[in-house]
Amino acid sequence: MDVAFFPIIKGKNCEKPCPSGSWGKGCQNHCDCRNGGTCNMIHGRCSCPTGYKGKKCETQCPPGHLGRACRGECRCENEGTCSTIDGSCVCRPGWTGELCEDRSCPSGLYGQDCSSECDCEFDNTEACHPWTGECECKPGWFDRWCSSPCANNTFGRNCKSVCPCINNATCDHMDGSCTCRPGYRGPLCGGKCTQGRYGKNCALKCNCKNNATCSHEDGKCICEPGRAMRANLRLDEIRSELFPEAGKEKIVPFRARKGCSGPTASKHAPASMEPRRAMRGNLRLDEIRSELFPEV
Repeated sequence: MDVAFFPIIKGKNCEKPCPSGSWGKGCQNHCDCRNGGTCNMIHGRCSCPTGYKGKKCETQCPPGHLGRACRGECRCENEGTCSTIDGSCVCRPGWTGELCEDRSCPSGLYGQDCSSECDCEFDNTEACHPWTGECECKPGWFDRWCSSPCANNTFGRNCKSVCPCINNATCDHMDGSCTCRPGYRGPLCGGKCTQGRYGKNCALKCNCKNNATCSHEDGKCICEPGRAMRANLRLDEIRSELFPEAGKEKIVPFRARKGCSGPTASKHAPASMEPRRAMRGNLRLDEIRSELFPEV
């Protein structure tokens, strides 16, 4: 029957533990703990002091961490460094307090004896460094004095964020919010106005008729084939408005045009003409549109 053993150096009653630095059966194994770590005399594992970690306590806690196994977090402010042992803060020039939270100079002043005045743009500045006088800009501003808004499609603190807006929307240099061009909507201005709406914030209602579509940007009507832009009338409606006598089968003057009146070109012709042709001068619809509405 196997009997459990305890590490000993001598004594028939196993009354003496292994000396420091050794472990295991007969205390024959040498501990390899570093940086003041202690070794368990039974299994040899290292117990690290505060500020160190690792199998052999070989790694010091990284900046911002402290304590046993580096599980604690540093609370020092304003770039103060903390002891990996007890967490005490070592403040940078210009700062004081237990956590380096207090300015060493009154607001608006800086330097070793606090005799220099900060020259930051006050409204755009969060703070003036109490030692160097460097301006800490509010989000949306940059340059030495915090006097310039973010440019080149950037925003935020130190202008390091890229604006997410699309469709040529404008981007707020402070928080990156988008202001859409007329005809677009959504947080990033990625959506067009729904059919029947147009303009800024899609707040305007289209007024197109006869199934015409409406431009989401300026509300301009896009007519179906065979309809004119002016009042969106059909060709026969234009003929009725321009030539009311034509419907009475009277003779209406017209200019003879090849391919319109047949082989005989005369100075007069019946009111009923070839389909999709207007009576005035016997012009085609596109020709009427060109003459009446040259900008369309």
